[in-house]
Amino acid sequence: ELDVSNLTTNQTIADEYSDSDFAEPDFDQSIQSFDEKKNNQSTNIKKLPVVYGTAFVRGTRVFAGVSGSSREYLYLAVAFCEGPINGFKNIYVDGTNITDPKFSGLVTYTTYEGYSYQSANNDLINEFASIGYGSFHRLRGIAYVVCKFTYDDDVFSSFPNITAEIEGKLVNHYPWSPSPFVYFLNSPADVLADYLNNPIYGAGIDWGELGWMDSREFHTIGEDNNIIDNLTDNNSIDKYAVNMVLDTSKTLLYNIKQILISCFGSVTYSGGWYYLVPGEQVNFNYATLTQKSIINGSIKIGYPSRRNRFNKIKATFINSRKDYKPWVYTEEVPQYLDIDQDIDNTKEITVKHDNNPYRVQQWAQMYLKKSRQGLT
Repeated sequence: ELDVSNLTTNQTIADEYSDSDFAEPDFDQSIQSFDEKKNNQSTNIKKLPVVYGTAFVRGTRVFAGVSGSSREYLYLAVAFCEGPINGFKNIYVDGTNITDPKFSGLVTYTTYEGYSYQSANNDLINEFASIGYGSFHRLRGIAYVVCKFTYDDDVFSSFPNITAEIEGKLVNHYPWSPSPFVYFLNSPADVLADYLNNPIYGAGIDWGELGWMDSREFHTIGEDNNIIDNLTDNNSIDKYAVNMVLDTSKTLLYNIKQILISCFGSVTYSGGWYYLVPGEQVNFNYATLTQKSIINGSIKIGYPSRRNRFNKIKATFINSRKDYKPWVYTEEVPQYLDIDQDIDNTKEITVKHDNNPYRVQQWAQMYLKKSRQGLT
């Protein structure tokens, strides 16, 4: 059961788009600063993110126009991420769900999940054909929302901002099957395969080079291992999962590391194949070493340096259970502090690959133990 006493509202925030793998929280910023990041951007050059799993995303305005005899109607087209996605779970206007009764009769919207065959929005074509908006403005491959607002100064005090909770990218689960299908999946193996394969935002590596995609053990890493989550219907969730907004402006290597850390994994390349090696495996290989097996002086056993043996972990993450606000989970083992002669060695980490507090808890525990138990 999650120890709620260790889970506290974060009074500072960590930049979810930091350039370091494990970014320390920026202690001169507040939650209010984070809220400002939810404001829509208006740009035609920003790279769209990829959403894996379920995550909160702010939108990017790609079209805005007004119509009506008194200019009382505002139309917005807001792009969110690469598609196709599973769907928009919730859409928010200035932080309030778009289905709230206060918007009744004032807001209508249409969602587009980012399929390659989607058509342009008819309302925008009808209202803005005179300025060139046409059937060719399809935004194919992009998940976006078109909203129509009717002006009411009692409801809208400023230009509306559109944000969304998104069930993200549909990925190919069995690429070599006779009739492959795409599914809403967020296991590390599936997410990594999609990112490595995709030619638009990923590495463009052929499916035939991804050696784990036909392996049940690696392919379902996270699906066959569970941890307790008392807030779910069956009180359990996958031990390993990815729920993240992947920043496509970062390098391929950076994003691959962000996906791999979710299962403490690594990727190797051998014989023309890439292999996913998760940090926790079911099968092990053993070898018996005798005195004849060892060349004198060839084996050295090393222990992690004092600097890399932590006795406390502070994990900053975006908490999906708390309106996607930044929170901190603290994992501390008094025994480790005793061993370290009461010398504090805290590691502050920004968790970017997940937003579930129970999974972040077990991840922080594993991270702390791995820092203490490593042998080379």
